[in-house]
Amino acid sequence: MNVLILGKGVSGQGAKELAEILGDTCTLAVDGDKILWEKFDLCVTSPGFAMDSELIQNAGKHGLKIISEMEYGFLHYPGKILAVTGTNGKTTTTELTCALLESVGIEAACAGNIGLPLSSLCAEILSGRKSKNTLAVVEVSSFQLEHIDKFSPHAACFTNLASDHLNRYNDSLAEYRAVKMRIFNGVPAERRFFGASLQKNVSSLIKIRNNFIYYKGTEIADYKDCKLKGQHNLENIECALNLVSTILDENQMLSLQLADTLKNFRAGHHRIEEFEVIFNGRKLTAVDDSKATNPHSVVAACKTFAPPHKQLHIILGGLDKDMDFSELLPCVPYFAKCYLIGEAEDKLYEILSPHIECQKFGKNFKLCCQTMKNNAAEGDILILSPACASMDMFKNYAERGDIFKENMLDLNQ
Repeated sequence: MNVLILGKGVSGQGAKELAEILGDTCTLAVDGDKILWEKFDLCVTSPGFAMDSELIQNAGKHGLKIISEMEYGFLHYPGKILAVTGTNGKTTTTELTCALLESVGIEAACAGNIGLPLSSLCAEILSGRKSKNTLAVVEVSSFQLEHIDKFSPHAACFTNLASDHLNRYNDSLAEYRAVKMRIFNGVPAERRFFGASLQKNVSSLIKIRNNFIYYKGTEIADYKDCKLKGQHNLENIECALNLVSTILDENQMLSLQLADTLKNFRAGHHRIEEFEVIFNGRKLTAVDDSKATNPHSVVAACKTFAPPHKQLHIILGGLDKDMDFSELLPCVPYFAKCYLIGEAEDKLYEILSPHIECQKFGKNFKLCCQTMKNNAAEGDILILSPACASMDMFKNYAERGDIFKENMLDLNQ
């Protein structure tokens, strides 16, 4: 088979690796490349190519079947797959699911938006570099679901839905949701799970009452003992436990190993990641929440510092994705001041400045961080929770978070 792969980044390289293992001939392309369409049998696209991409449009016009890189990996994956989608909480839920499985001896690997692209993981298994028993826990974006046909994981969950990526979906939350729901194609009803804000999991063996977590009526853990904090993380825990309950037996679900992993698991870097700052003799708490790239995620972060108090100095802004920033208004009681950056600063200022003091810094991130430290009083919280993507000023959200930490800890400012 001769495969055209759209994209030369991580996903494109993953598809190329799998194609070579399968003995398929492949060509990588990006917008602007000249394509001899008649020579190809299949088009595999990376998630960065939207439906209106010139290459996607031309592939369709030339009669090529178009599938996502994730679908390409799925078609050849030898083991079981668990899948996670949603606006927020995907990474935490995916990583926790993987950790819970590994705690009781199941070989598991994160894939998709985190870890390896599914095609890369599939290539590693088919080449013998990983065990054929490896269970994939796949973080799935709406972009990856746009071009699926046969993708049907063993079980799947949809964590939550909020305003995000609407610039890709005609400013329609309904269209965005419909794409997300495609994760359940081919998944039996009893193995479809939702975050608490979306739908009640009627068939779930996991129940949460008064912050105690139960499996088949037996307590697994008290949430107050868990390192993950906030209502949003309790929902992530429920989703992860629902997924693993479709794989593990009762003894494994009630094991001390699983309970200990649940209690001690921490979210990855750049998601409500706290560290101490001493500045001019004042003890401050800094929070790197750079992964909060939409308003819903910012609201969740603020609620972890409940009850509301005006001690949050917050950096907001970056690349807008046609999101509804009015969703931030319930957070105003938490804010001491808002520090606005990037392309979205004017839109944020218009919405927030009638309610809370705001200051705009354009793309001067260092001055923004320095001003925030200068303004903060003993015990205040300095949080980067931007509600926006990072690519107007940074390579990605991780770079944004790392530079925030550097600025917070720079004693020479």
